Amino acid sequence: MSETIADGGIDAQPSNAEPSNADTAYEYATVQAPRRLEWVYRDAYRHLGWVLDAFDPEGCRNPALVTLRFRRDLEVTNRELLAGLQARTDNALAVIAARERVKTSLVHSSTVLAGIVGAGAIAVGVLSVNDGDLLTPILLGALGVVTWLIGVVGRRRLAEIAAARFGLAIDQEYATLQETGEQGALLLAGTGPDEGLGLVPGQLAR
Repeated sequence: MSETIADGGIDAQPSNAEPSNADTAYEYATVQAPRRLEWVYRDAYRHLGWVLDAFDPEGCRNPALVTLRFRRDLEVTNRELLAGLQARTDNALAVIAARERVKTSLVHSSTVLAGIVGAGAIAVGVLSVNDGDLLTPILLGALGVVTWLIGVVGRRRLAEIAAARFGLAIDQEYATLQETGEQGALLLAGTGPDEGLGLVPGQLAR
């Protein structure tokens, strides 16, 4: 049995595979997918003939990832053409995961920064109480609270900006997944590129 572990993609060409029973031989692939995109990975691989064989939510050290194990019949129809679709699917999934990660990190980091600055201002204000000056700690405390509020209110606005910045590119990759899924379904049904896809093998691998 051959398994490939990849962050966002698999090698659809196994070097070895062992039969699970006397009649059917399978190839296997183990994929570490972002937890929040688990359903996207499952759906994308399903349309290329992969069946979820095992799911391990704690299968890696990174809590943001889950481990998905797939299997597929080695005798799947149109195997070579499916390999081209697999490459496009893996690339689209990798781009979606990367851009979603950047978008989320941008919003989270700004909120954390506002929280740290606000807490720092309040802490300095509390420490300055012993100096006998009441105005300074009051101003610093107010500054800290305002900074927190800016972080909370600005989080929504920043999320909207990030969605606008990355949304179109991510939507394009989802469109690619839809396209490859539809093509994969036709190939699995035994439809050749000249019959229903309107594509030649070279186009499938672009």
